Amino acid sequence: MNADDFAPFLGKTDDTAEIKDLLQRLGVKKHPKVKRGDTDVYVELPKKGLVLVFELPEEGKSSLLSLADVQFYAGLPMQDSDRFPGDLPAGLAFEESRDAVRAKLGPPDDSVEASRIDTWRRGPHEIVVEYRRDLSSIALLHLGLPS
Repeated sequence: MNADDFAPFLGKTDDTAEIKDLLQRLGVKKHPKVKRGDTDVYVELPKKGLVLVFELPEEGKSSLLSLADVQFYAGLPMQDSDRFPGDLPAGLAFEESRDAVRAKLGPPDDSVEASRIDTWRRGPHEIVVEYRRDLSSIALLHLGLPS
């Protein structure tokens, strides 16, 4: 799967056939369940270089979890994760520097210099890029619902 293949699943709840099928295709054996007091669940798939983040609705009137974010890892030694093997959204590549990413996507809609994070809003989704300390490449990319 490529990163863009996850976009149609964003916002869908864990009771839908689409999410159940996605989890099965990714080899997830246990259905995500939120722990008491938590508001989200991280389904970590380190061998696939990704994490699925499910969240409870803000109004708290449902126990259904919605897929809110998918994280794609570069497979750096400190990440304890393999590199995501698929294509990243918007033609990005893990090897690209912050300058190269900004040249492709334009100025970010939001940027946190201290954390080396840029955010672009694209229709119903957002792309969040976290860079290596020296800004030489992408360490982690999120495709998610706007926060």
